[in-house]
Amino acid sequence: MGIFDRLGKVFKSNVNSIIDKMEDPEKILEQNILDMEKEYTKAKQAIASTKAEEIRLTKQIKFLEQEINKWVNNAKAALNAGNEELAKKALEKKQALTKELEQIKNDRNSISTSTEKLISDLKMMENKIEEAKRKKDLLKSRIQSAKAKKKINELKSTTSTIGKSAFDSFSKMEEKANKIINEADAIEEINKELTGEDLEAQFESLNGNSDVDDELAKLKSELNK
Repeated sequence: MGIFDRLGKVFKSNVNSIIDKMEDPEKILEQNILDMEKEYTKAKQAIASTKAEEIRLTKQIKFLEQEINKWVNNAKAALNAGNEELAKKALEKKQALTKELEQIKNDRNSISTSTEKLISDLKMMENKIEEAKRKKDLLKSRIQSAKAKKKINELKSTTSTIGKSAFDSFSKMEEKANKIINEADAIEEINKELTGEDLEAQFESLNGNSDVDDELAKLKSELNK
């Protein structure tokens, strides 16, 4: 057997061993897809939550902007009424609301950036799931082919072994039979020599030739008359 034949057999053996050790490749692939889809659902829910918070903050911003305008108008009204102290208090309220508005805008912008990143990641995850499904179908097909090849190789190995064994056994039995027949023929020849059967046969042969000679002489005598 050449080195490439041996390497081929080792490779096939390793592949078959890997296939045998795998619990159930198709089920494992299916489970992996299910796990990916669960993570996708969780990510989608997280995006929905952050988006809802973004909407809430946007509404809060709109409300604060309205409140700020209201207190600015209140300050103007107080000044028009000649009440600077009241106008000052209105402006203090406006400034407090303005600080709160800036903080909420920062929070909203941060959440909006995070939401956009999550949406981008979600799209990538969706593409990966679709790609995984395509690969799963391809891998399932390759696994089925590997299993089929394994069975074929096992059958070839079995039939080859059985066939070789059967022919070897037949050849050995034929050889034994011929040996027995040859031995029997040899024994028969020896027995003939020991019992004189062969000698008697030679004399019978001579007698047979003598009868023919007598008949030939008789025929010649008749023709000469």
